[in-house]
Amino acid sequence: MSNLSTIQWFPGHMAKTKRLILEKIKFVDLIVEIIDARIPISSRNPIFLNMAIQKKRILLLNKSDLADFNNTNKWISFFKSKGLFAVATDCRTLKGIKNFIVLSKKMFCGQNNIKILACGIPNVGKSSFINRMMAKNKAKVENRPSVTRALQWYRSDLGFDILDTPGVLWPKFDDLEIGENLAIIGSIKYSLLDNEALAISLIKKLINIDKNLVEAKFKINISNIDDPKEILILIGRKRGAIKSKGKIDEEKVANIVLNEFRSSKFGRVSLEKI
Repeated sequence: MSNLSTIQWFPGHMAKTKRLILEKIKFVDLIVEIIDARIPISSRNPIFLNMAIQKKRILLLNKSDLADFNNTNKWISFFKSKGLFAVATDCRTLKGIKNFIVLSKKMFCGQNNIKILACGIPNVGKSSFINRMMAKNKAKVENRPSVTRALQWYRSDLGFDILDTPGVLWPKFDDLEIGENLAIIGSIKYSLLDNEALAISLIKKLINIDKNLVEAKFKINISNIDDPKEILILIGRKRGAIKSKGKIDEEKVANIVLNEFRSSKFGRVSLEKI
């Protein structure tokens, strides 16, 4: 498994998708870049950031129901200060979708069949966004066998043609924290990672935000513990992740911590503050 300092994941289909997006982008009116509201910076792919900068763009801070409400609003203000339109959404419940539709229609003076390119890294909720935009009708605008598994056009009754694209990462994470954040939310294949190191990193981040997040979740007292690995071991004892001879199953407890964060059992938590 990869060490966190060398996280890389750029399978061949991602490289192909990038090439196809660059070929198709001239046909779209609007780029909808979907990011994770818990990590708005880490989940912005530099490939999309620098792609077709002349095109109009809207950022969707998706999974906003999992992020700290006030922090998300601050991020929206930050992006707007940089000249970027940004909307908080929860595509599983339709929250924010109406705001997106109103904004995009306003940007194009009520034009129908606005051609959208929906893009984002894996596991930020892009498929949920497209499904919500489809409403009840999933009529395909284009379906060519050579690109079906990579790119797909859909027509929405809401007045949009949407180009669906697979989640794309970038070849190498030069910033360790970005790699950690992406791994924590599940945008990188788990089998590539050292889950123990990742769980320790997550514990450290949560304590820096508010140590009560860890104490309340696992019903432990960590006031006198400075080492995140010791906290992981304490959680293992509390949860019964014990091997023979009383040793802690560190892989098992690491998975407990990561899975419970990914399942939103820590409440609304933003890993990137502003």
